[in-house]
Parts: sequence; structure tokens; C-alpha cells
Amino acid sequence: IVAKAVRMAEMMLAVIGLVENYSYFRCPDCGKCHQIFGKSHLDETAQAYQLPVLARLPIDPAVRRPAMRAVSNHSQTELEPALQAILAR
Repeated sequence: IVAKAVRMAEMMLAVIGLVENYSYFRCPDCGKCHQIFGKSHLDETAQAYQLPVLARLPIDPAVRRPAMRAVSNHSQTELEPALQAILAR
């Protein structure tokens, strides 16, 4: 799916890199990262298309809570550093 999306996007605009959404879930009890959707192939795909990996975004229930209240505040989640890395590009 990613390869198809990259090819389609390249027809219309410059692709600056890849972002993996729902990359992992960090257990709030033990701190261990779990790959809920299986092993990532992001690095292989990025290498195949000679694109940098911009970020791996976690599944973070803390993001849902402010969204449910129509408030956006990612500064207290694990998502913040990843979003800042993307914006820095």
C-alpha cells in the first residue's frame, strides 16, 4: 500500500519522506513497545524509494482524550518529539 501511495504522490508533488502511523503501542504499565500491526517494513520501503524516515508515530490513547474534548495538546505525549521531527524537515 505504501509503495502505491508513494508512486501516486510523486506524480503530483515532491515526497520529502515517510511517516509510519500507528507504528507501535507503549504499554503504560510496563513501558514495553508492542507492534500491534506486526513487524514494520518502513526502513525497507524508505530505502527502496530513497526517502528518509521522518517519524514513527505511536498509538497513543492520550492523543484521543484531548481530541474528544476538541482540544489539541500533544506536548505531553510521546507524539510531540515525532511531530517536531517532521516539522523540522
